[in-house]
Amino acid sequence: MDFRQIVWRFSLENDEISEEYAKKMRENKILTISKFDVQIIKDSEVFLKEYVEPEQFDGSMIFAMKTVLSYYEVRRDRILSDYLFRICIPLIYVYGGNKHMHKIPTDLIGYFFSL
Repeated sequence: MDFRQIVWRFSLENDEISEEYAKKMRENKILTISKFDVQIIKDSEVFLKEYVEPEQFDGSMIFAMKTVLSYYEVRRDRILSDYLFRICIPLIYVYGGNKHMHKIPTDLIGYFFSL
């Protein structure tokens, strides 16, 4: 973990949201998925390809970003604006090397809600 990851983790950690997400995943995964999930995937890919250098881009970034934003949309019950995709990109990028966080982004979800 690099220094930036440590600082962000310390500053953005949100156990309440992370635990809530994990509990819903265990009980009923459908409760964590937006009805606009397919569009969120497409938009995540577009934004990531626009803002992340090709050599840094990884397909798992799309999944992580989609998961974070899909849960955000479900929990807030509102349509996602472009700015939410843009503020999610640095979070996904900084933790790009931590593939386990992309596969199961429980902590990333908590961090995003703290932004």
